Amino acid sequence: MMEPSSRKTELDQDDQEQEQRGVRCPDCGCGHAPVYYTRQATGGVTRRSRECRHCGRRFITSEQRVGG
Repeated sequence: MMEPSSRKTELDQDDQEQEQRGVRCPDCGCGHAPVYYTRQATGGVTRRSRECRHCGRRFITSEQRVGG
């Protein structure tokens, strides 16, 4: 059986991992960068233009489908 303190540590690690998910601004690290334009590129790649709400930097992310 797991001790309560070790369970709390696992939950803290899960919370930290979830906070690290998502897109972050390359300049300021802000996690609020909504998509303002999406287009399909060649080879099944999706390109998304984003703008950081904090610093205003615009940047592009690429996504590629994995699997079936």
